[in-house]
Amino acid sequence: MDRDSQLPILFNVNEQEQLAKVFEGLGAESKQALIMARQLLRRADQLAVEKNISRVESLKRLMRLCLEGFHGKIDPDFALTKRENEKK
Repeated sequence: MDRDSQLPILFNVNEQEQLAKVFEGLGAESKQALIMARQLLRRADQLAVEKNISRVESLKRLMRLCLEGFHGKIDPDFALTKRENEKK
């Protein structure tokens, strides 16, 4: 069993649909927007556990990254994480 399957699914379908609408508003097709929403919610749950932060804070951080990426900006924290992973 992988680590992801051990995490509880803390989001509901309504939440996923609402988030998918945001991604559709940014130009994603409906099917892809649902996939993106599901992945973002799953990652938010993972980060909340890993960093011992609230789920709301985790969603806020991930949505900020998504919106900045949509506008062509790279978050300095994201770039740092990438560089640290390349060293390993």
